[in-house]
Amino acid sequence: MKFLKKLLDKSNIISLRIVLFYLIIGSLWILTSDFLFLFIFNKNAQLITYFSIVKGFLFVFVTTFLLYLVLNNDIKKIQKQNQIIKKNEEFLKIIIETLPNAILIIDKQKKVIFANSIAEKLLSLEKYENKQYKNFNLDLKDIKTEENINFDNLVFFETINTGKTIFDKEYLIINSNNDKIYLSITSTPFFNTETYEIIGSISSINDISQKIKFEENIISSLKEKDILIAEIHHRVKNNLQIMSSLVSLQSLSLKDEHSNNMLRDIQNRIKTMALIHEKLYQSKDFSKIDFEDYIKRLVRSVMQSYNNKRIKIDIHVKNISLPIDIAVPFGLIINELFTNCIKYAFCDREEGEIIINFSLKENKYFFYMKDNGCGLPPNFLIEKVETLGLKLVRTLVQQIFGQIEIKNNDGTEVIITFSL
Repeated sequence: MKFLKKLLDKSNIISLRIVLFYLIIGSLWILTSDFLFLFIFNKNAQLITYFSIVKGFLFVFVTTFLLYLVLNNDIKKIQKQNQIIKKNEEFLKIIIETLPNAILIIDKQKKVIFANSIAEKLLSLEKYENKQYKNFNLDLKDIKTEENINFDNLVFFETINTGKTIFDKEYLIINSNNDKIYLSITSTPFFNTETYEIIGSISSINDISQKIKFEENIISSLKEKDILIAEIHHRVKNNLQIMSSLVSLQSLSLKDEHSNNMLRDIQNRIKTMALIHEKLYQSKDFSKIDFEDYIKRLVRSVMQSYNNKRIKIDIHVKNISLPIDIAVPFGLIINELFTNCIKYAFCDREEGEIIINFSLKENKYFFYMKDNGCGLPPNFLIEKVETLGLKLVRTLVQQIFGQIEIKNNDGTEVIITFSL
């Protein structure tokens, strides 16, 4: 069936017509020529023999001529096809050679079938005199550990074994000049078109050395930047501590209790800001402050400042961080509110309790502080308060675009909400 289909193909139709025509004419000539000679030459054996020889030569000549026509037609078709194949091969080679990446084709026996000039140079491939490549053996290393990788485990053979395309596998190779070259390899299997069996792999190899060096420079610059920022925060913290110490020294020279309380409040505000910068230079992320530890340290600092250890503090804060532009004003708000609780909520009592809760729900922050002290004066409105501390709280809440509510609820209850 395959032979008949091939025979009846359009490309063979001219040759087929010539052969069929010759077959019919030749058969008729063989069948009728002997009878025709007998009739014409009236059984003259000599003439019959002569014309039989001529008939044989004529048959050979015609056969030869027809064979020439058929073969010449086939040869021309083969030559034309070969020219097309050659042009396609040259065109494909030009495309592969002009690609910016190295192209490598390897068979299942781990032999190089094809490599463009970039691949030959990059991988130091050598050829025999018959232009076949010598044994393929690459000393590729892990890009992170720089340890040698087993030759059989390279991406070229992994894709043959798994039948899957593997993208952007990175390796390190050291050339003859001891230069480090970083490679990114994408490898895909290729198949026998008839049996669909995997017969090798085609790999695209990209030199990413410049990219790696660029990334290393960026990382190095970021580390230098981080060190510089940490040093800045450290120095700011030290300067604020010096200011706090100066205020403390100044308070020692004053005998007026009211003035001392004012200086103590200033000192606590300075410590609040200093604590922010201390947390920043100790942190790996300079853009955010962990408020769970910050609030605990801030409360402890204020408690020590007022030498008041009879107050029970209950803090509920988990996994909340704030950016520095919000952390500084919000830290000052907490400092003012907590200081007011310590100073005024328990003036007539030996014991008390303060609850602090800070949470995040649906991208909204909720801060809650409650004491069980004496509460607020009747008709208290924060908008009408003229004391420095609460005026500062009101201003800072506006600065972070938040809302504040202060009310009596078996003591004083403060609720602040804001979003980033």
